[in-house]
Amino acid sequence: MKAIGYARESTRDQAVYGFNLDDQCKKIEAYTELYFEGKHCELQIIREEGASAKSLNRPKMQEIIAMVKNREFDVLIVHNLDRLTRQVADLAELLKIFEENNVQLVSITENINTKEPVGRFFIFLIVLIAQWEEETISSRTRRGVEESLRQGNYAAPGAPFGYKRDPDDNHKLIINEDEAKIVRRVFESIAQKGYSITALAHEFNAEKLLEMHWDKARISRMIENTIYYGTYFKYGKEYRNLAPKIVSKDLYDEANRKEPGFRHSPKRKYIYKGLVYCTSCKRPLHCRHTINKIGKHYHYYGCYGCGKQVAEKEITDMIREKMDQILQELECETELQKMSKKFKFLSDILEKVPMSSVLNVDEDGGLASLITAESVERDKFEKCIDVLRSEVRSLHFEDLPFLRKREIALDYIKEILFNPEDGSIVINYWDS
Repeated sequence: MKAIGYARESTRDQAVYGFNLDDQCKKIEAYTELYFEGKHCELQIIREEGASAKSLNRPKMQEIIAMVKNREFDVLIVHNLDRLTRQVADLAELLKIFEENNVQLVSITENINTKEPVGRFFIFLIVLIAQWEEETISSRTRRGVEESLRQGNYAAPGAPFGYKRDPDDNHKLIINEDEAKIVRRVFESIAQKGYSITALAHEFNAEKLLEMHWDKARISRMIENTIYYGTYFKYGKEYRNLAPKIVSKDLYDEANRKEPGFRHSPKRKYIYKGLVYCTSCKRPLHCRHTINKIGKHYHYYGCYGCGKQVAEKEITDMIREKMDQILQELECETELQKMSKKFKFLSDILEKVPMSSVLNVDEDGGLASLITAESVERDKFEKCIDVLRSEVRSLHFEDLPFLRKREIALDYIKEILFNPEDGSIVINYWDS
């Protein structure tokens, strides 16, 4: 028989749970020797580094699924189930594929084998609990960060260059004057003296400024950081006056307008990187950009085989309405969870009221008919709903910071198919 061992870790797993690929591999090897001794078992271990279990869309996992369908091995061995997946729906899909192709799944830590019905039952139970725990931790963490930001705290690790933590209140930032002088010099040199990022980096290195190595990436991150005029973006929201200003908003805007050069690494530049495919060549499209005379960037996704390309803006125009809806529902759900603590009757009615009803309810009190509660409490709730509806409808995908747009795109878009023959685009979502 042939066995495949699958070992996976991500940065978060390493930091929080202490998983290690080598340790997983050793335990898989030891298990195989112990339980498959005498069965002429051939073991191959597949390692997946830096990959989240949020979905099955991982290179090595897709490779394993293809091997299962080709019936290339008999048993898949993992250290524990969340190395494989943390989503119940994904687990169900995997088990169905395994069963159809007569592949056995073994989880060492939980001592579970899908050869037996009770093993399949406990696998579902464990993954369901793991998924609930993961979602609960994520939700609590986000709520905690948002509340801290609303209270005026800098809810991020460390302190940006130019600042330091206030010794009297570690949640606040104060200016580090030695570093702030350099921040001001960067913005003024670019905005007022015509320096490029490259020239500024060479000058700082020649001066051995603060005995640091200065490169384009460091200076680019600096001139793009909105905290220097006191504003911080998180989860698609803007938090003002979160830190004392080192530069003015006007100076920040002028520096970013005049320096059209290096910004992010290619990995951070393109919203749909890795999602756009050519329907003719079946290849993922590569990313490229152009810059006009006033320094404005235009992003494209092109095919090496066909030589055709599609503009990022064209894709965004197609998905704008859908992504706005996703963003607004995410924000609405978050806010409703907070409101449930304030209104004792809300938890019951939320089970009966679809999200679309909250977002699109008529202004004439249609929602009130669904609520059986004291009139005063109902009035308070309806006022909160009015405010929430107004705030949520003002949220738009295109207005989000890059990283938030990229996060939503990866979470909800399965693939973007570009037809080079007629230039048409088809968007496939994970929920479709």
